[in-house]
Amino acid sequence: MLNLTLFKMRKAQVSTEFTILVAFMLFVFLIYMGAIQERTLDFAKNSDMVLLEEISQVILTEIDNTAFTENGFRRVFELPATLINKEYEVKICAFYASYKDVLDNTRNNHVDCGGSDVLIPEIIVKYTLQDNTVIRKISRNVVIDNPYGIKLGEMNCLRKENNVVYINNETYDCE
Repeated sequence: MLNLTLFKMRKAQVSTEFTILVAFMLFVFLIYMGAIQERTLDFAKNSDMVLLEEISQVILTEIDNTAFTENGFRRVFELPATLINKEYEVKICAFYASYKDVLDNTRNNHVDCGGSDVLIPEIIVKYTLQDNTVIRKISRNVVIDNPYGIKLGEMNCLRKENNVVYINNETYDCE
């Protein structure tokens, strides 16, 4: 009888040890899967940022190329309507910066600081429903006239007249 009781206790101990071992392995597996998921999300966010950087670089290159040409130059370019089925928007705006900020290459938060300031155009590319945003300053001494914005999925017209780069301006068309 004593031998049977010891056998049942040993069987119960093995069963408890097995349950603890399975619970520990499940815990380690869940932590491992969480780390993989976090890494996958970081990779997806980085690839989204790379796409935004590429779009901003295309626009910047088009504007720079137009700025270095003679008056009367015109060019048409097209941007995709979506980036990997995600809607995005492109804006070209300007902010005021002091000459010191321009030399230091820093922003002055769109504040008009008075007569010693210079207007700096910049390209803003962002996903519509996300916080991912890329901001690029338009280099060189370029004045941008862009009242109609950048069109996505359609042709955009760049034209240089009177040393001003016009983007989608009805006065200077590309025809």
